Amino acid sequence: MNMENGIIKYIQQHTFLKVLVTVGLSIIFYELSSLLLSVILAVGLAFALYPLTRALGRIKLGKTGMHPSRVAAIILAFVAMAIFLGVVVSFIVLPLFGQINELLKQLPQYTKQLQGDSLRSVLTQSGAGMPMLPSSVESLIEQSITSLTGFIASAVQNLVHSTVDIVSNLVGLIIVPFLAFYFMKDWKELCRMIVHLFMPQARPKVGRILTRTGRAISHFVDGMWKLSLLASFCVTITLLILGVPYPLVFGFVALLSETIPIVGAMMAAIPAIFVAFTSVSPETAGYVALFYIVYYTIDSHVLQPEIMGRNLNLHPVVVLLALLIGGKLFGIFGMLIATPVAAVYRVLYDELWYYDGEEEEFRHRAVQERLAQKREQGFDSDSLTLEEEVAAEEEAFAETKAEQADCMRELTHMMEEEARKRADRARKAREEAERAGGTGPRGGHYNDMP
Repeated sequence: MNMENGIIKYIQQHTFLKVLVTVGLSIIFYELSSLLLSVILAVGLAFALYPLTRALGRIKLGKTGMHPSRVAAIILAFVAMAIFLGVVVSFIVLPLFGQINELLKQLPQYTKQLQGDSLRSVLTQSGAGMPMLPSSVESLIEQSITSLTGFIASAVQNLVHSTVDIVSNLVGLIIVPFLAFYFMKDWKELCRMIVHLFMPQARPKVGRILTRTGRAISHFVDGMWKLSLLASFCVTITLLILGVPYPLVFGFVALLSETIPIVGAMMAAIPAIFVAFTSVSPETAGYVALFYIVYYTIDSHVLQPEIMGRNLNLHPVVVLLALLIGGKLFGIFGMLIATPVAAVYRVLYDELWYYDGEEEEFRHRAVQERLAQKREQGFDSDSLTLEEEVAAEEEAFAETKAEQADCMRELTHMMEEEARKRADRARKAREEAERAGGTGPRGGHYNDMP
């Protein structure tokens, strides 16, 4: 342990080595990305199904009052997910791809409608008698519209291709649901196994890292499910009411873009406004734009803080950089997982960057002594989950720190009391000396003292 602490302290004292270790870990993760992709998907699926599994495990069976076993609850959750996916594929995905295909076919026609005489007609109608535009301005507008149309077509095609690639990879990654099943079934044992790979003094910190990482991922997945489904539902219903074509397409885009902070709202709004402007009317496009502005303002200022909370504790600049890096390395899928990966990096940064071996050793001794005292009082720490065990250790450490604080306060009080007594004795000695006519406590004169 001393050698381990020495190495960690040496790295901790040299910023270059800390940066080098961080870069090295990032390179290792990148090289193992194909393997880590399966693990990340499995962990995400496990956390996504965990609330349903927990709810199913609390159901009482008949008059016996018994609950389904953990394995039975997990199997029921997977069956429910399979049924849900079947319904989604039948009633949403197949019509969705049909609408995407039709949209791609109609894009050239929309481009022609915004060029030449059609452009002049639209501008005149929207401007209530707008005068003739200079040819240079009209040419510039037409070029911009052509570029915008090409960009939207390319974006839609890339979205379709990325979705197809992800689905193809999911089909090939048969191992993902099996990994997810065992993660859900044996999560506690797996975490304990990981924790016990480390020295006893480091296990509390490793347990805290796993617990905080699990909380961050669980909070992100649960919040994203709610926010994405809500955004998709609101966009689809609103565009149906306004008569905008392809509402399922834009609802699906909203579902995906909701998981991409900052730039997701713009990605969802621009195609819908463009199609509304070209296929319905400029007035309808204005209503669509107003809806997106209002909804995503509420989403960013009310819904996300309320549902997601502040548990991830990430600065917007960090989120934006994570999105850029994730998009550069893994495309759309990288942008989808950028925020939770950044949250995990934040946990590792908080727990490892400022590692103090002596503090951890003191924490370990204090926690073990406190838990030993509690076990003598009948406290069973072996039946706890990892999170409950970490919470118990934190509570034990907090109690130890509180006792230390009480001892320090008592010691400070004793020192202050002793100082007050010395001051009282010195004051009484001076008073006696003054009454004796300038003599000190032992009969000598202060004027004779050196």
